Amino acid sequence: MATQTNITNDEGENSDLFIGTLNTAITDSDAITYHPYLNYDRELSYYNKSLIVLGKTTRGGAGTIAQITDSPVSNLNTTRVLRFDYLVRSNDEDGCYFETGDSGSPVFVDQNGVAAIVGTNSLLSSVTTPAGTNYLNYSNFIPHYVDKLNVVMESTGYRMTKAIPGSTTLVLSHTPPSTTIRAGHDFTIGLNLGNTGSSMAENVKLENSLSTSYSVSSASGSSWFDESTNTLIAARRASIDTSENTDYSLTLSIPIAGSHTHTVTYRSDQSSEVSESFTIDVMESFLSWSLGLSDPSVTGDDDHDGVSNLLEYVFGGDPAVASRLVAGENISLLPQFQLVGGSYTLSYVRRIDYADRAITYQLTSSSTLAIDSFSDASAMISNTSISAINAEYEQVTLTLAPSGSERFFRIEVTLDE
Repeated sequence: MATQTNITNDEGENSDLFIGTLNTAITDSDAITYHPYLNYDRELSYYNKSLIVLGKTTRGGAGTIAQITDSPVSNLNTTRVLRFDYLVRSNDEDGCYFETGDSGSPVFVDQNGVAAIVGTNSLLSSVTTPAGTNYLNYSNFIPHYVDKLNVVMESTGYRMTKAIPGSTTLVLSHTPPSTTIRAGHDFTIGLNLGNTGSSMAENVKLENSLSTSYSVSSASGSSWFDESTNTLIAARRASIDTSENTDYSLTLSIPIAGSHTHTVTYRSDQSSEVSESFTIDVMESFLSWSLGLSDPSVTGDDDHDGVSNLLEYVFGGDPAVASRLVAGENISLLPQFQLVGGSYTLSYVRRIDYADRAITYQLTSSSTLAIDSFSDASAMISNTSISAINAEYEQVTLTLAPSGSERFFRIEVTLDE
């Protein structure tokens, strides 16, 4: 056992109850599950309830709650216990009494077909009468210590599960980023889970799955504990109180452009499982566009046509085909400078959705061609005309005003994904 935390009694002393943490996590393949505890409103409701009592070597028996009291043994700190009795001569073949080695084993009540914990075996005393020996069995009365158990468990995102959970309502808000989502780049989805019902939601689960491949940078929220797997982004939270809201933030990237489905599933002990699906539209980016190239960098040139990947991307080329034409068109891939009717024009191909792709095209000029001598020349544009090429590209033609001196022009392209 990795840790052991003693649960204190009402006087602040260690009771005969503790909670432990295992060295190794329990997995699904272990086929081990939990039992809820029986949560009646008052102690009197537990009296005369039939018990299922387990002991060492998986032996079991039956009993009936006769009393709930403080432990009667003087050399032990006070512990709230339940008592059930066994008379040796009672001929009750299902009845039982404790023996050495039974300590810590559970005591259950059948609550509508569910084995609900009410105690853990603690101590035995006996009373001899003319009719025979009465064995008085005492078990730590778990419902009395639930609040203190919860304090310990909440530090790791759990609470004791109730056999009679009640009901409440959880409501999800899903907030995608307000900016364009680009393939291969991180974006953040905000989730807010609120409890609009009249009861606390306990042992809350939140699961995220996507219809495509993805990479998670972070998934977190205040008081949320991660329990993700290879296929699921999952978290747990001990509770969400009534009228409380809690945020959970998911930062991830999707490498493939298109419409993808984000499914969020949430539940608690007090609310049934709900799944909601949302569409995430991901735009093609330079990262996804160049993904299959042997050199996917902005300076790469797989087809060896002298045009870099970045220029192929912004001007409409095909990086796998050696060509100086726009893919599928008889239009020059690179900007063209011409004298038309006495006016100089500079034409270039531009992506129609260039703003969403974080691409900027800027006219610059220099009188010397020296490095770093080019500067913004937008003031020299006297007219701009745009004509569609296809659904993705358009041709921009800039008419330039006379400068009075010799100038060199170029279109500078910036990608700021």
